[in-house]
Amino acid sequence: MKIKLTETQLKKIIKENSNPCDEELYKKINNRYILNIFRKPIEEMIRPHIQKWNGDRKKYEKILTIIGKTPEVYDSILDMSFVYDNNGNWTRINKLNTNYSDTSRLVVDILKNEGEDLCEIIKMLDNKDKTKLNELALKIQNNPEQYYTEYLETNTERYTENNTKNSKIGDKSEQSVVDFLVNNHRWTLIYHATEGSPIDTKLGIDLIMETKDGRIAKIQVKTVGSITKIPKTPCEDSGTKFNHKKEPGGYMVYSRGGVLIKPNDINLVAYVTTNGKILLVKKYMPVTVVGMKCVDTPVNQFPSNPRGSFYVDHESVVTTKL
Repeated sequence: MKIKLTETQLKKIIKENSNPCDEELYKKINNRYILNIFRKPIEEMIRPHIQKWNGDRKKYEKILTIIGKTPEVYDSILDMSFVYDNNGNWTRINKLNTNYSDTSRLVVDILKNEGEDLCEIIKMLDNKDKTKLNELALKIQNNPEQYYTEYLETNTERYTENNTKNSKIGDKSEQSVVDFLVNNHRWTLIYHATEGSPIDTKLGIDLIMETKDGRIAKIQVKTVGSITKIPKTPCEDSGTKFNHKKEPGGYMVYSRGGVLIKPNDINLVAYVTTNGKILLVKKYMPVTVVGMKCVDTPVNQFPSNPRGSFYVDHESVVTTKL
């Protein structure tokens, strides 16, 4: 006799038979520090399966010329290797060692499948003891092909789930920047990075556009939690007078995990929220924060913070959509 279960009943059975420490351990190690331990082991798993970049080299050389690169550096930028699927398509497994959430899922699955006591590991981590994580990292490094075959090759989607979600959000942010600059400022799109692009991977450039007066804009796009216009920045609230800050106030950019910029090959950064707000900034800050002190000295840097939220002065802004 067949027994039919409702979705609710099935979820209840799964929950009752799962280890409550699975998700607790996942949440505990779902931080950037996990990449410090497992970045090299993951690279060792992937290394035997990488192939030379299969993109259109001539097309990319033309784009590199547009942004001022010379033939002497073409090889250093374009000679890259990635994992491709059987159809020659770039696969998201290439980004596993950059995504701590997907890495954490992989680590928990391996520990569980190898019979480790996950609850005990949680207790060890509570006492700053990372022995089990370090031991697993060494095991993977010593047997990379075994772990690749057992986990990454057979269940790619599970270990790229967060990366896929983040990429979709990033793609939407990039397109919103293109639409805004084309429709509102009459800029022209020259290049929009695709996954597996050396220009994105090596140089950090998501968009290349030509402004209406003929300048080349090399834009890095970052999705953030919120962008709020404020009448005064914390530096101004301190009572200090700033000669290089001509307009009071600016913007508070909220980012829970911070924003890390690759600044060397770009000239603009676009901060974008999921509800379509855009703040396009240049490499200039009228006020420098040194330690906890606001200094009246301009710097040639992008306003950002790799550890959390930050403030943007009006003088750093090129244009906004708020």
